Amino acid sequence: NIVAKAPFLNLADRIVSARVYSSRLGNDCYAATMLLSVLQSTGRAMRSEDDSCISWILDAQFKRVFEKKPLFLPEWWKDAVSW
Repeated sequence: NIVAKAPFLNLADRIVSARVYSSRLGNDCYAATMLLSVLQSTGRAMRSEDDSCISWILDAQFKRVFEKKPLFLPEWWKDAVSW
């Protein structure tokens, strides 16, 4: 599974931009939405408990957000990450 780009919401959207820049909660929501999308996309390759897969996340922005907001992801997922 390859995640080429961290799926951030579009900041050109006036509503998204207003939420992100108006408060810390908006900024956290922006980060959490991207992290949740990556979590879901990496999990789609796993179809059962017996499956295994490797996911590659190529966007360096993912690592930046991952390190700033580690509590937004489950421990079992973070434990599986290697850099």
